[in-house]
Amino acid sequence: KSDPRQLGVPVIAKDIEIQPSVELLFNTFSVKAGDDLKIDIPLRGRPSPSVVWKKDGELLKQTTRVNVQTFKASTVLYIKEAAREDVGNYELLVSNSAGSITVAISIIVLDRPGAPGPIC
Repeated sequence: KSDPRQLGVPVIAKDIEIQPSVELLFNTFSVKAGDDLKIDIPLRGRPSPSVVWKKDGELLKQTTRVNVQTFKASTVLYIKEAAREDVGNYELLVSNSAGSITVAISIIVLDRPGAPGPIC
């Protein structure tokens, strides 16, 4: 062992920064109309990343049917009783001080076709 001594240069302690990452097995999810859909997406990053969900380019509006919960290591999209209006391209934007990543997710709702419309 040696005795403690003064350093010639001050040392600044910094927290480790890790760019966010998303572990997503599939980019397309399908659900039968009327069934519930739960997409649980594990997240990584340090400091803990912030999460923004978008649908068709707009911020995702949360309702009683469509809900998002974000935890320290994951984000979960819940859609209760899926309907045709839930079909679309969703984006998950995950960011922290080390960087950001955007993941595209498609949701397809399988339903009976609607009544035929006029042919133009």
